[in-house]
Amino acid sequence: MILYLLKSGACLIVLFGVYKFFLEKEKMLHFNRYFLLFSLIFSFSIPLISIEIGQENLQIEKVNKLISTENIPFSIPNENPVNEVQKTDYQSFIKYIYIIVTFFQLLKFTRNLVLIKKKITQNRKIIVEGIYFILLKEKVELCTFLNYIFINEEEYNNLEDELISHERTHIQQFHTLDILFIEILRIIFWFNPTLNFYKKAIQLNHEFMADETVNQKFQNIRFYQELLLQKSIGNLAFNLTSNLTFQITKQRLLMMTTHTSAKVALLKKVVLLPIFTILLLSFIDISFAQTPTKPLEIQVIPNENSKKKLTQKDVNMDNARVYIFEDLNPTTHEKGKIKNPKNYNELTDDEKKLLKESPLYAEKNNPTDEMMKLWASTDKYGVWVDSKRIPNNKLNSYKASDIAEFSISRLYKNAQVGNRRFQIDLMTHKYYDEVYMKHVKESPMFSIDKRTNKNKPKKS
Repeated sequence: MILYLLKSGACLIVLFGVYKFFLEKEKMLHFNRYFLLFSLIFSFSIPLISIEIGQENLQIEKVNKLISTENIPFSIPNENPVNEVQKTDYQSFIKYIYIIVTFFQLLKFTRNLVLIKKKITQNRKIIVEGIYFILLKEKVELCTFLNYIFINEEEYNNLEDELISHERTHIQQFHTLDILFIEILRIIFWFNPTLNFYKKAIQLNHEFMADETVNQKFQNIRFYQELLLQKSIGNLAFNLTSNLTFQITKQRLLMMTTHTSAKVALLKKVVLLPIFTILLLSFIDISFAQTPTKPLEIQVIPNENSKKKLTQKDVNMDNARVYIFEDLNPTTHEKGKIKNPKNYNELTDDEKKLLKESPLYAEKNNPTDEMMKLWASTDKYGVWVDSKRIPNNKLNSYKASDIAEFSISRLYKNAQVGNRRFQIDLMTHKYYDEVYMKHVKESPMFSIDKRTNKNKPKKS
């Protein structure tokens, strides 16, 4: 998600910069309107697109016994699980903050809509050619929303035809829909300040378009400019309305006298094509699919019939921790795994008997060279060597013969980061002999599986 926000945010900034310095001062009003709207859609959509490109590589075809999150880890406990919990808590905190702020933004947006509705229902209205003039008692600036024009009732009879035509253009060209669109984006992405600049640019372009319609109809630019100067001072009636503001009057007056030739307009439109192409290639998600060329079977966990070099007599059973797997609770449907494992002395006699067949430790099991290359070449795997996280490409400095034991675990969705779907735990021979086996002797871990339906055949 963070990567998506960074990509979409960067794309928004680049395209707004292109508009601000390349298009805003040109009289390509309708094109500029669609450019701004398309830039928003493009920026938020492109990072979501994923293209998979085939790449020949060795790949695991079958994993005989994959360690699940229910299995007892064979590696030494370290700070990594704690970091994962802290990360999850941190992400939850950010999520709640986002939800709260988004809720208040939506509440504010809804309040503005309700305010406009009250103005419409509680004041006298006049219908002229399908357009509603809402006559307000308070002194307000002329503005529109959908097909409603809000005006002070005392000024209605003296309203100039040019201003009526200006507001009518906002209605006929559906400018309110543009504003509603950008407002919805600002609610969802309230933390992105670039959207505020897009909103101002869209509103200003709306004024340019309405002014152009007025001047084409009445053919008296000078009179219209003087009229705008007289009407430019006023208060904004509603936050969602198209409006005349003093701050943008100067830009509007300058645009009325601006001329952009057809050749210049065409040239600028053509130049935009490579810009969008570069952004497309830069922000689209491209992944390389690995085509299996050689089936590779992995024996990850030694089976229960493996020869054990250690027995319960060789380890400190007083420090033994035992994980017990049971059937689902029929009432709560919670899994039977005990979060806080039992000590050996807390087990019943029947449970102690089940420990005889429980694997005591992981026997040495070397990966192949092909497996090492695969893990180093893709970010689908998170790699830990001797209980420490390393970049995947660092595996290239290890030989398969350097590894005494390895295991693969599939990550649940809430533990997945980026493209990582699996975790690879590797032990060097030194770590296995001096750290891991010492830990097994001092603080052994066992598992007891009491699930009654574990070995039941599946129904066809």
